[in-house]
Amino acid sequence: MKTLRRNRMLAFLLAFLMMAAIAAGGVVPGTRAFAVSQAEIDALKEEAEGIAAQKAEVQQKINSLEADKDATLAKKAALDEQIMLTQQEIANLEAQIEVYHQLIHQKELEVEAAQKAEDEQLQKYRDRVQSMEENGNISYLAVLFEASSFSDFLSRLDFVHEVMVYDEQLYNDYIAAKEATIRAKEALEEALAQEEAAKAQEEQKKAELEEQVRQAEAYVAELQSNIDTQESYYVKFDAAEAELNETIRQKEAELAEQKRKEEEERKRREEEEARRRAASSGGSSGGSSGGSSGGGSSSGSIAQGTGSFSWPTPSCYGITSDYGYRVHPISGAYRLHAGIDIGATYGAQILAADSGTVTASYYHWSYGNMIMISHGNGYTTLYAHMSAFAVSTGQSVSKGQVIGYVGSTGQSTAAHCHFEIRYNGNYCDPKDYFTGYFFY
Repeated sequence: MKTLRRNRMLAFLLAFLMMAAIAAGGVVPGTRAFAVSQAEIDALKEEAEGIAAQKAEVQQKINSLEADKDATLAKKAALDEQIMLTQQEIANLEAQIEVYHQLIHQKELEVEAAQKAEDEQLQKYRDRVQSMEENGNISYLAVLFEASSFSDFLSRLDFVHEVMVYDEQLYNDYIAAKEATIRAKEALEEALAQEEAAKAQEEQKKAELEEQVRQAEAYVAELQSNIDTQESYYVKFDAAEAELNETIRQKEAELAEQKRKEEEERKRREEEEARRRAASSGGSSGGSSGGSSGGGSSSGSIAQGTGSFSWPTPSCYGITSDYGYRVHPISGAYRLHAGIDIGATYGAQILAADSGTVTASYYHWSYGNMIMISHGNGYTTLYAHMSAFAVSTGQSVSKGQVIGYVGSTGQSTAAHCHFEIRYNGNYCDPKDYFTGYFFY
């Protein structure tokens, strides 16, 4: 009886351990936690909702300006703001698609692991059935009836129970592994569907962006035919030109003052280092070597230009409007066009023509999103009508660095980059510094 109880206890203990292992470890060996979580996607979607709310506010602003014929500039600025928000939505969707792409890769690995576990469990179950067939498929009752005694019968009963539990467990393990594979495949299909939905939404937003850009450009083009507003716009553009020139003058003065202070600080450090060296050597050695040490440690924050310029839009060398006097496309007045218009496509990269410091990066009602760079040698370059910024005020930039993207913000009738070069505050013809360009 002790043997019987011991065998039964061992059988039930074995069954319990097997079930505990299944509950603790699952049926998919090697499955690992997601590196990409749904929380990331939820955060991106929450961000997208915030952008959409901002867009709704801007749309209300546009609607309120529709009936106000005197608010033309404010309406165009609102349209530009709407375009920038749509670009943010597209960037958000691109981030979501990238996360979905990573999640899909992980789901594919999970399906592969689940399928492998299912195949292994199925093979174990098949091996067991094959073994039973090869051994004549002796029935459990036949095993029991062949017992030579009652104690032998009880022993055989324990054995049959263990075999039945083992066979049932093999079948249950296979079913669990198969269900895990099904769940993994369903999760993969769901991630694929979500990615496709995000891609479709991205295409919708891109179409929306194209329509918004078209609307903004058409709106500015309408101003050309409005004779009643020509004189007022002429005054506004002159005021904008004067305002911009004053801004440039102030920024250049601030930059010059900053350089002067940095130079004074550099000389002070050189002199201090020279005195320290002289004191430490008993006054026997001068301060020329100390001067070089002090100068090397005081490199200022102002980036110095190379003295030569590179073309700001490498994707396009075509000029749509030249430097010089022309009939202004908005005001209709004959006035100086202080730069060149390069007909690059919407969203194309704009590069810094030379190294320098960004002295201004903001939205101007006429120039749209504009950037000014001081190159520290008397030269200043200006880039206007950008769709988005890539740098900010006070930032040092290198020659050829991306600073923004081509757009049609401000008083612009089509996507292009308005580019200016000024030397000591005076306009220069940008074409004098380049070759390889052409005219449309």
